[in-house]
Amino acid sequence: MKDLTNAVGTRRKADLHLEMIRLFCELGPFAHTEIARRLSVSSDSVTRYYNRLLQGRIRFKPNVNRWALGLRRVIVRITFFPEFEPHGKDICVGLAKLAYVAYFSRLMPENEWVLHFQVPFKHQGRLWEFLTKLEELQVLKLKEVYQTDIRIGAPFRAEYFDPEAVKFKFDWSSIKPSYVPDPSQEYEEKVTFDATDLRIIEQLQIEPLKLAEVARKAELDKWTTYWHWKKHVSRIIKGWYVDWLGTWIVDQDDKIAMSRREFVVFSLFAKSLFPGELKVLREKLNSLPYLWSEQIGKGGDNVLQIIIPNESLVELYAYFGKLDETIKSKIILRVEDQGRAINFSVPPEMYDDREGWTFDYEDVLARFRNMALEVRLRAVGNN
Repeated sequence: MKDLTNAVGTRRKADLHLEMIRLFCELGPFAHTEIARRLSVSSDSVTRYYNRLLQGRIRFKPNVNRWALGLRRVIVRITFFPEFEPHGKDICVGLAKLAYVAYFSRLMPENEWVLHFQVPFKHQGRLWEFLTKLEELQVLKLKEVYQTDIRIGAPFRAEYFDPEAVKFKFDWSSIKPSYVPDPSQEYEEKVTFDATDLRIIEQLQIEPLKLAEVARKAELDKWTTYWHWKKHVSRIIKGWYVDWLGTWIVDQDDKIAMSRREFVVFSLFAKSLFPGELKVLREKLNSLPYLWSEQIGKGGDNVLQIIIPNESLVELYAYFGKLDETIKSKIILRVEDQGRAINFSVPPEMYDDREGWTFDYEDVLARFRNMALEVRLRAVGNN
C-alpha cells in the first residue's frame, strides 16, 4: 500500500485529490477504505484530505431522489401582505414544519419570497387548496407557480477546482461546453421505504456520517440501520454532491444556514420554455462551475440556483446578456437574501408506515387562521 507521498511520483497530488473528490461523490464521504483501495493509497491519506476539505467548509451531501419517495418538486414565488411581511421567515418555517416546504428564501430587490415544496403526489390538490385559503386570508399572495417536478444537484466541475486551495479558479474568457445531466433518469417508480429509512436519510442530510454514528443520532439499532441502508436507502440516494459553499447546521430543527462569505446567490426562474429553449439554457448554465442546482419540470418550467463569487458578478450579467432574446423574455433573475433562507431535510415525522405521507388539512389551516388573527390583533393593539 503506497502512501500519498509515494503516489505523487506517478500522479500529481492535485489530480489524486480530485479523484478522491470524485469518489466521495460516487461512494459517499465515509467510504475511505474503498477509496484508498481504488487509488492504491493508504486510508490515512484519504482521511487526511477529507478532513482538510472539512476545514475548508467543503461538505458532501446526499442527492435524495424525492420523486422515488413520492414527492414532487413545486416552486412558488409569493409576497406577504404588509402586516405579515415582518413575520415572513417565521411563517415560512411554519410551512416547512406543517406543509412540506423543503427550502425558502427572501428574494431581492422585489421583496418576494420563494418556497420550494416537496409535495406528496396524493396531497397536491389539498396543498394548493390550502395556499389558496392563505391568499383569501390575505396572508400571502401567489405570484407564480413553477411545476418543476424534480431537483438535480449540479455536477461538480472538477476541471475548474483547485484541490489544494480548496476553491474554484474559473476563466470566463474560455468557457467550455459541459455535460448536462439527463433528468429522465430521476423519474423512476417509487421504491419501497418506511419511516425508518426517512430517519436515516434525514440524518445524512443534516451531516453525512458513518452509519454507526447515523444509527446513534437517529436512535436506531446499528444492525437495523445497516439493513435499511442496504435494502432501501442506498437506492434512494443517487450519489453525493459537493457542497463547496460552506453550509452548516444552526439548531436542532434540521435547519441549515449558509456562510455569508464572498458569494451571491441567484435564483433564475424560467416559465414555459420550449424544449429547444430549455436545452440551450441548461447547456449555458451547466457550463459554469457556479451552478448549484436545477429544478426541472416536464412542462418547460425551470428554476436554477447559481452561487457566484462577488468579483464575478459583472461577468455573470454579461454572460446572461448573450442569451437569445426569446429566452431572456421568459426568465427572471432574483438575488436571494441568505439571512432569510433555510433548507430542510425530508420530514420523517410526516410519514406513517400505514397511511404514507400525511397532511392534516383542517388542522394546518386552523393553525394558520389563528396565527393570522393573532398578528392582526397585535397590530390593532399597537396602534
